[in-house]
Amino acid sequence: MTDDLRRDTELRALRERVRVLESGARAAVCGTSAALLVVGLLVPYIDGSVDGEVQTDSLLTFGLGAVAYRSETGAVDGPTMLLAVGFLGLVVMAVLSLVALWLVGRPSPEAPSRRWVRPVVALTVVGGLVAGALALVARNTDDGAAHSGIVWFLAGCAVLVGATSEPIARLGRDA
Repeated sequence: MTDDLRRDTELRALRERVRVLESGARAAVCGTSAALLVVGLLVPYIDGSVDGEVQTDSLLTFGLGAVAYRSETGAVDGPTMLLAVGFLGLVVMAVLSLVALWLVGRPSPEAPSRRWVRPVVALTVVGGLVAGALALVARNTDDGAAHSGIVWFLAGCAVLVGATSEPIARLGRDA
């Protein structure tokens, strides 16, 4: 009887250690993704020429600059507004992804609802891929240049997909 009690106590202690280690691994993956996304939003993304002046923007400021842009006549350019709305939407999705990462990474006995996390992650990844395609287009123009911001952001998106996947979200939680 004493051996069974000791074995049960050791087994409970071992399960608790595994749970703590798994929770730490989950938090580390979520923290890595969040850091990459934030760096990707803040590091220079693209150079562009506005009225003959070269301007460097991050993913965070590119949409705001596009909203403020007016042609020489003062008119609002439709494609530029569409681009601005897309980049502002990407920033909103990135912020919602940070919230999702916080929910997945926090020490809680249950995983967050997947109902809203999946669409947010999908929209963030698609937006990041579109921004990456636009950076490649800018790289091939005379007055534009792409910077490393998109690389950081896409790396954060890749880790985001893994961090919010079912196996990672369940680590350290009772299934």
